[in-house]
Amino acid sequence: MPDPWDDELACLFEEARHALPAGDFAERVASRIRKKRRRQTLRRIAVWLIGAVCVAAASPYIVQGSLAVADRTESWIPAVGGALLSPAGWAGSLLFALWILWRTRALRR
Repeated sequence: MPDPWDDELACLFEEARHALPAGDFAERVASRIRKKRRRQTLRRIAVWLIGAVCVAAASPYIVQGSLAVADRTESWIPAVGGALLSPAGWAGSLLFALWILWRTRALRR
């Protein structure tokens, strides 16, 4: 005995099936994709240009600050060298090296 729902359901599916205009839809989607990619590329170029201008504008101040830090640390260099050569400095350096090896998982093999 055939189920009446099957016939009714088949009729509904047949009514709902119709061909979409493939060319128009595909072209609209392709056009939107091209526009979005173009906007993204232009936005990316603008961000890079703004970043380059900011770096170029800030570079003299960065160099000046770097030189100031180098001048301040120049007086510490003999003291740091002496501290690293002491037994406490050597032990601290060894602990620091072990910590780095542990963090990079070189010791966990």
